[in-house]
Order: sequence, then structure tokens, then C-alpha cells
Amino acid sequence: MLAAVRSAALVGIDAYDVIVEVDAAAGLPQWTIVGLAAGAVGNGREACDPGDSDHHNGSNDKGDGNRGHHGRDGGQ
Repeated sequence: MLAAVRSAALVGIDAYDVIVEVDAAAGLPQWTIVGLAAGAVGNGREACDPGDSDHHNGSNDKGDGNRGHHGRDGGQ
């Protein structure tokens, strides 16, 4: 495990512990959700497919040397 972040979630007046664990390893990009939220976000997996984005390698579609995440204006 690379890192763990502790947080909390409020549902009405009830508070719940939230722990996010991150692991970085060589291989194909992927993400996994474990726990009660896994069923609730199943449809979001296609929308957030890391293989479809260019953010993991720092390139963009313009080829203008602009690196990383960019908005609608191309990060300019």
C-alpha cells in the first residue's frame, strides 16, 4: 500500500469512518472499490476508465507541450 487517508462521511446525524487506500504498481491501469459503495458506482466504471484518458502519461491531444490535466481551453 502506497498511502491511506482517513476521513468521515455524514449521513443525517450519523458519522461513518472512511479509509481510502492507494497502491501503485506496474501493470494495466485499473481501480477497484471494495465495500458497500461497490454496487452503487458500478456504472461509473466505464465513465472513469483510466485506459481512455491521457492523464497518466502527461500528454494531451493538441501536442503543444502542455502537460497533465487540462480544461476546455486546453490549459492555456
